[in-house]
Amino acid sequence: MLKITNYEKGRVVHPRRRRLYATAHRISGIAAVDVWVLAVIDDGPLGVDTARAMLGASATADRRTIEDQRRSVVARAALTQLVALRTGVDPARVRVTSDERGRPLLSGSALHVSIAHSGDFVACAVSTRPVGVDIERSDRSEADDALAKRVCTLAERQALERLLPSSRTGALIRLWTRKEAVVKALGVGGALPFEQLDVSHSAPRIAGARARGLWVRDLRGAPDGYSVALATAGRWQCVRARLVEAGKASATA
Repeated sequence: MLKITNYEKGRVVHPRRRRLYATAHRISGIAAVDVWVLAVIDDGPLGVDTARAMLGASATADRRTIEDQRRSVVARAALTQLVALRTGVDPARVRVTSDERGRPLLSGSALHVSIAHSGDFVACAVSTRPVGVDIERSDRSEADDALAKRVCTLAERQALERLLPSSRTGALIRLWTRKEAVVKALGVGGALPFEQLDVSHSAPRIAGARARGLWVRDLRGAPDGYSVALATAGRWQCVRARLVEAGKASATA
């Protein structure tokens, strides 16, 4: 059985108490973003086998590789469970679909959602406002000077060049992760050239102009060897991020 630690009180929330959680969330009146980060494993309450059983036929959607399919299935199942906890409905009633760009959507809901996966981990986010989450491995071989020229603004490249060589790869991955999160929140996908998007500060800018009131941040406490970023519409939102494990959850930010 999946158990998730209550974000505010540190108590364990049984699935049957989802409605109490959802009611408390509505009463609080605070705009909040819920984020889960979890490992892709075969067994457990959010393992690949359980995720496939939960999603049914939709779990066999075409993917480039078997590993991509495993990550996608776990991410969608985790998103389903997170939405169920957030809204107080049965997970079987949560319908996650995709738009023409492949972005996840919730049928019959005004909530905004986002998912991401890389390596052995996935991430999902739910908010009442536009949101984007991304996770990337910190040791990606393509994170080199050539990539920096393709995806970074001039100011970002200059900042990278001032770092010690041993620190540049990690810094570049963090920029890349923040950019992915921002374009997801904007809903533009690959239509926005990364070299025009500056995410070196919390207020992203596109070709020098403010990016629709979005804010971006790194999530502390990410899994070792990974970078996680979150973009939200509105700065003053309560971010409740959890590193979810089988039967428990720990805070990441």
